[in-house]
This record gives sequence, structure tokens and C-alpha cells, in this order.
Amino acid sequence: MYTMKHRISAMAGVFLLFAIAAAGQEQVAPLTLQESVSTALKNNFDVKQSELRSESASIVLKQSRRDLLPAISGSVGHGYNQGRSIDPFTNSYIDQNVGFANYSLGGSITLFNGLLLQNSIRQNSLAYEASRMEQQQARERLTLDVILAYLQILSNEDLLNQATLRADLSRQQVKRLETLNKEGAIPPSQLYDLEGQLANDELSIINTRNALDASRLRLAQLMNVEYRPDMQVARLSEAALQLTQRYPFSAGDIYNSAVDQLAIIRGAALRKESAEKGVQVARSSGMPNLSFSSNLFSNYSSLATRNSLGGIENVTTDQYIDVNGTRYPVIAPQQNMRSEKIDFSDQLKNNYSSSFSLNLRIPIFNSLQTRSRVAQAKVDLKNAELVESTTQLELKQAVDQAYFNMQAAWDRYGALNRQVEAFRQAFRAAEARFNAGAGTSVDYSVAKNNYDQAQINLINARYDYVLRSKVLDYYRGALTLE
Repeated sequence: MYTMKHRISAMAGVFLLFAIAAAGQEQVAPLTLQESVSTALKNNFDVKQSELRSESASIVLKQSRRDLLPAISGSVGHGYNQGRSIDPFTNSYIDQNVGFANYSLGGSITLFNGLLLQNSIRQNSLAYEASRMEQQQARERLTLDVILAYLQILSNEDLLNQATLRADLSRQQVKRLETLNKEGAIPPSQLYDLEGQLANDELSIINTRNALDASRLRLAQLMNVEYRPDMQVARLSEAALQLTQRYPFSAGDIYNSAVDQLAIIRGAALRKESAEKGVQVARSSGMPNLSFSSNLFSNYSSLATRNSLGGIENVTTDQYIDVNGTRYPVIAPQQNMRSEKIDFSDQLKNNYSSSFSLNLRIPIFNSLQTRSRVAQAKVDLKNAELVESTTQLELKQAVDQAYFNMQAAWDRYGALNRQVEAFRQAFRAAEARFNAGAGTSVDYSVAKNNYDQAQINLINARYDYVLRSKVLDYYRGALTLE
């Protein structure tokens, strides 16, 4: 019997180990902040679109550089004429079938066009650099949004834990009062008050859990992945959430760093420089254009022939001599001529020709298109200047607002720390009186609600300050994942 009990215990232990192992395999590791940011940067639509815009600008820049290279083209034409046509070999009219072919190779290069190509290269280079800054801006902004969403999840988790502890404490008090009420030791109203408090705490759990699910959904949307209600995120280190001192930089320092390092500011400046080059490009379109061109040409005709000398033979001519009244025809030697077709390769060699030329094109009147291009380029430049100045102004306003929010969050955190400590002492006293039967349920509920609400406010203030600090780090160009 003793042995059988040991066997049963051993088997139960084995099954328990298997169950624990299976549960460990099914458990998904919490998502870290680094993984969240990496996934978002990989999947986010706005980031991908900014990458495509940058790639497109790179292609335009490469092509503007290639426009400096010579343009070379060749042509091959084969045909067959029937009826009356011109023999491409003799340039005379013929009335027979003829096959023909034309071959040409030509090239040209621009020697001068008012620096249009060089200015276009510079304009497209600045536009490409601006697109890279905009791509970096999209990545930095997304990183900030992911960090804020991640911290919001941690904040809601802390709030949910706090709400659960509140409900557990209320539940314990309700159980204690139920026992006392059965014994008739307390008025029933005290139990009803605590049951109402418990219901309020349970409602707070529901609301906080909904807020937690909403923050998880927000993070999933930023990462562009399927939403999972059981998503878990890794907790940050205590050092990352430790609030020991106020943010060490002033609003002016933050703004100066943002102007120098923030990608959106640098991108706007590059767009303005690109627009300035655009004005020069538009003016260059009205300048004279000098180019050099060269061509090679040859052709073939199926009727092309050539005559060659053959043998010599005696031929009776239409001349004669008179000998004593008798006419005798004159026989004279004659060179025979032989006609043969010219080979294809020989025709290409014999018909080869080449040419080169310098071409100067001077715009005289083109329906004032150059003037319109310059006017439009100047409008684009003014718009770029307006965007740059507006971006700097909006940045200054955003930095001032973010700095104000950080100061307010720090002051609120300090005040709430003092409030929590005061309400903690008040709740302990009220709880002790209530447990001893010297206090009322109303006094206990008021003290508990004050203490609980102060703890909730402190959690919110703590994460609010961390969020505000991360926003300022973003403006300083010093945003980290710690």
C-alpha cells in the first residue's frame, strides 16, 4: 500500500512536470521595446512610403548625372521595292524589283547649355538629401509614437494592478462585515456601503482593462501587426522610470538642438536650397545650346553591279575595205566586258560615309515659356521658404508646449507624492478605527477612496512625466530606447 502511494505520487509528479513544460512552451515571451520599434520600422506604411520617395529621388538624381553622357543611337533598315523606284546604288529610276538596306550610327553631346545640366544635378542632389531627411523624420516620429504607446501600456498595467489591489482589499472587508452582520455586530448599512465600494472598485478594474486593451491595440497598429488581446510587453528597468531630478535642459537649449539635428528642420532647409537651384535651372532653359554631333552611314542595293574585263576575241565590225571593187569586212580585236553583282560587305565598305557638326541653338522666341518657368520656380522657392520658416515656428511652439507640459508633470508628481503619503497615513488610521469598531464605513470608504485615487494619480503623473521627457528627447535628437 505504501509502495502504491509512492507510485501514484511519482506519476502525479511526472504529469505535473509535463504540464509545466507544456505551459512554458505555449507562453509567448513579452515584447521588448526594442522589438516593438524594430517591428514598427519594418512594417509601418508611412515609413515604407518615405523610403520609396527617397528611392525615387535617388533615381532622378542618377539620371540627371547620366544626362552629361553622350547620346548614341543606331538604326538598321531593310526593305524591298517593287515597280518604279530609285536604285539606291545609282540614284536613277528603275522599273524592277530591288532589295535595299541602310545602316547608320550617330551620336551627340551637349557642350554648353547655360549650366542647365549642372544646376539640375545640384537641384536633384538637394532634393534627394531632403527626401532622406524626411525618411529619417518618419522613422524618428514613429519611434517616438511606439515608445509613447509602449509606456502607455505599462502605465495601464500599473493602474490595473492598483485597481485589483483596491478591489481585493474591499472584498476582504466585505467578507469580514458579512460575518459581523450575521452575528448582528454591525448595522447592515455598513455592509451595504462596503458592497457599493467593492462594486465601484470592480467597475474601475473593467475600465482600466479596457484602457489597457486600447493601448495594446494602438501599439499593434503602429507596428502594423495583428492585434492580440494577450499581448505582453516587457517591463522597463527601474532606472528608466526613476524620477530623481527634473529634466536638465532648458527650452532654449532644446530648441537650439532641434534646429541643428531634427530631420524635419534639415529637410525643410534642403528643400529651400533645391528650390533655389530650380530657379537657376529655369533660367538656363533660355540660354544658347551648343552641341557636337557625328554620324556614320552605309547602304546596300540588290541591283548593284560592276563590270570587269574578260578575254579578247576578233569581231567582224561594220567597217569594210574596198579591194578592186570588192568590199571586205574589217575584223578587229575586241575586249569582252563581264558584269557581276557587288558583295554585301564590299557595298558597306564602298558606300561608307561619315559626318560631324557643331550645332548652336539660340532661343529667340518660345511663347515666353522660359519666363513662365522662371516665374513658377520663384513661386516654388517662396513656398519652400514659407515652409521652412513655418516649420521652425511650429517647432518653437511645440518645444515650448512640451517643456511646459514637462514642468507641469514634474510639479504634479512632486505634489502627488506628498498627497499619497498624507492619505496613506489617514487611511491607516481610518482602517484601524474601522477594524476596531470605532469608525464608520463612510469614514473608511472616504479615506480609502482618497488614498486609492491619490495612488492612481501618482501612477499617471509618473508615466506622464516620462512621456513628456521622451518628447523633449525627441526634439533634442537624443531619443533612446532606455
